Amino acid sequence: MVLAQRWHAGSRSDCAVLGPLSATADVEVSGAAVLAPDGSNLEQLWLTLQQQTPAGCLRHGRDCSSASAYAQQAGLLPSECSVLGLDQCMALAVVEQAWTQAGLSPQRQALRGETAMATPEPWRRRAGVFAGSALGAAGNFSGEWDQRPSPYSLTRWRGNGIGAAVGVRYGLMGQQVNLQSASATGGQLLAMAGAAVASGRLDLAVVVAAEPALTAPLLAACERSGALAPSGAGLPLAADRAGMRPAPMAGCIVLERADVLRARGGQSLGCWRGGDCANEAHHLLAPQPGGARMAELVRSLLETTQLVPGQIDWVALHATGTRRFDAEEMAMVRSLFQPLPWLTAFKRWLGHGLGAAGVVEAALLLQGLLLAQLPPWPEACDPDLQIGRAPAITRVPQRALQLSSGMGGVVAANLWEAR
Repeated sequence: MVLAQRWHAGSRSDCAVLGPLSATADVEVSGAAVLAPDGSNLEQLWLTLQQQTPAGCLRHGRDCSSASAYAQQAGLLPSECSVLGLDQCMALAVVEQAWTQAGLSPQRQALRGETAMATPEPWRRRAGVFAGSALGAAGNFSGEWDQRPSPYSLTRWRGNGIGAAVGVRYGLMGQQVNLQSASATGGQLLAMAGAAVASGRLDLAVVVAAEPALTAPLLAACERSGALAPSGAGLPLAADRAGMRPAPMAGCIVLERADVLRARGGQSLGCWRGGDCANEAHHLLAPQPGGARMAELVRSLLETTQLVPGQIDWVALHATGTRRFDAEEMAMVRSLFQPLPWLTAFKRWLGHGLGAAGVVEAALLLQGLLLAQLPPWPEACDPDLQIGRAPAITRVPQRALQLSSGMGGVVAANLWEAR
């Protein structure tokens, strides 16, 4: 079997993970939701971003709500909340928002006891969940390691905790994929889910990632790795940038086959045009010099979607705030795009949502494309990055390229288009 290097709507290839692709289809977004560090939803967050300066607009580093509050948003019973971790409660809360927006079935399953639907609708067999969290399950474990394990400890600690909870709650009987790909988790989930829907293997995919506030051991580990910014030091792309600022957040995107969405009378928020992911295979912590592997992904994605760089209106940088990574990423972007399209560095405002960042940022891109608006251009940037001033806006933004990278070498790119 030929291994796929391109996953996109509108062409045929084979994929080692998903198997041979037998069909292609347009992939629409029918639901999008976020839980921001300050508790705001997608619409509120977008309005806030439009009004802020690069100094950052949201409170970082802590949750503004509790597991019980998230569980209430998700419509869970107290007994269900008691067996879940904070990451699972966050994930279920944000999926509930996106699921409701998509106009999908109001039927839910209980999370305690064997209550599977006796005769599930056929469409649930072709609906899957793609879930992830870079450190959420580790946070659950590190917060409970000195306690006596309960019968549900493994429900909170294991790697598929989010995917299992979402799959059971919404009766998703298609693929269940769970990833922990560091900061690239969200971007990789979106690329894989889009491919599954485009191929015809699924009609619907719920993509969800959640990252609670880091526990003390995880914060210490981030600090020792050199990735964590000292208190109040530096911002992504700024001359004094000194590392990332972790922020608790969650995001959900519902991807759906266009013909299925139309048949049930659903509304499209935008389109997933294609996506890809790969491994730099360079270093356990450091980024690849020059971002060559990411550049290959972007060139391949443009080629297979029959687009040229000038047709990309907006690029969402991964831009974590570490000195080396920001420099390598901007050098790569400048090598691909001349002149530069509109640039966004969401982590300047939001902080770094780790595994959830890619899904949250995708939701913001879709919101901007839907409203025909752009967020602020990153100002006060390091002159060595050669970002310059904001370009003149000559047309309504139609396409946005999203870049995601993770410690350990995973890179992903997704292309979104207005509807």
